[in-house]
Amino acid sequence: MKALEDTPNTILIFAPVLRSEYKGNPSYPYRKHAKVGLQAVPTLVRWGESEKVGELVEARCSNEDLVEALVEDED
Repeated sequence: MKALEDTPNTILIFAPVLRSEYKGNPSYPYRKHAKVGLQAVPTLVRWGESEKVGELVEARCSNEDLVEALVEDED
């Protein structure tokens, strides 16, 4: 959260996932969704106009340097 606090032009969306519903369920909606395609929890995704442009999964989500690099403005 610290790495995201001062990031301009960033919208953070929390999508809660219940472990009991997600684990081992290939039909879970976030897994099946064509654009989301969730593979692990937690996951941080950076979106461009209409597609993923970066992603951090599991332990990488807690690495502040990686999170900062994910949300860096590329303009």
